[in-house]
Amino acid sequence: MTAEESLVVSLRFGDSLVACTEVIASGGIADVLALDLNKKLVYEYEFKRSSQDLKINEPKKSKYQLVKCHKWFTKEEMKKIDAKKSWAIYYENNPKPNKFYFVVTKELWKKEEEYLKSLPNIGVIVFYLHNEKYVFETVRKCGLNKSNLHNFNQLQKIMLLRISSSLANELRGKK
Repeated sequence: MTAEESLVVSLRFGDSLVACTEVIASGGIADVLALDLNKKLVYEYEFKRSSQDLKINEPKKSKYQLVKCHKWFTKEEMKKIDAKKSWAIYYENNPKPNKFYFVVTKELWKKEEEYLKSLPNIGVIVFYLHNEKYVFETVRKCGLNKSNLHNFNQLQKIMLLRISSSLANELRGKK
């Protein structure tokens, strides 16, 4: 079992969250995405195993880039803003989870602790193997993001499809 899969098990049976690996969200693929169905919160967990991946590759991901959007105006809206066209192009940030954690190795935490602590509103979980099982320890709690959030209902549907696909692939492999 991978570290990502072990985290999914821990989130499901330890924290009662619905979780899955490799979920399309935030304009990219989350290593692990989890939903709290009671509180309607979205958690994203991004695994990092090297400084290069953490500090150079991560900021280049599409989830941190602006997204090109189109807005179509009604005739009433066009009159109010004196629009010449019935549509406009604008840019906005990708939606964010309520809580975001980097999941890093013990070695990476020791090396990049100062950098990780400088990131606002981001939590850090350290993982390591102990007796052939992954252990996860929260070393920095994250804040609660309340703006520019994912559409929770839409993510529920995405998660259902992803979990269903994961199960179907597992069953297909047992033939």
